Amino acid sequence: HGDHDDDRAAKYRPKDEVEEGRSRDPIAVMKRQLVALGHMTKEEAEQHLAENKGAGEVTDIDFPEEVVAYLNEGVQYAIKSPLPEAEEGGMWVFKEVE
Repeated sequence: HGDHDDDRAAKYRPKDEVEEGRSRDPIAVMKRQLVALGHMTKEEAEQHLAENKGAGEVTDIDFPEEVVAYLNEGVQYAIKSPLPEAEEGGMWVFKEVE
């Protein structure tokens, strides 16, 4: 997520720059590609419209049920998992150098 998710960017970026950034949203780009390749109809692509909503405005109904279920499963796994050891805190953050 970033400032392209809501209207905070409009406070310090020109409107056309914000819109250009939103047009590069990976989900929106993938939907356009799937429609162009014939794997999805335009109606299917527009069925779940989380794009152009602020992060606080998006709810489960903005996504397909199977996506919500998959994400909820991952969240529950993370909640039930033990906390990592302190020395693991910096792992996988930067490229490991020998």
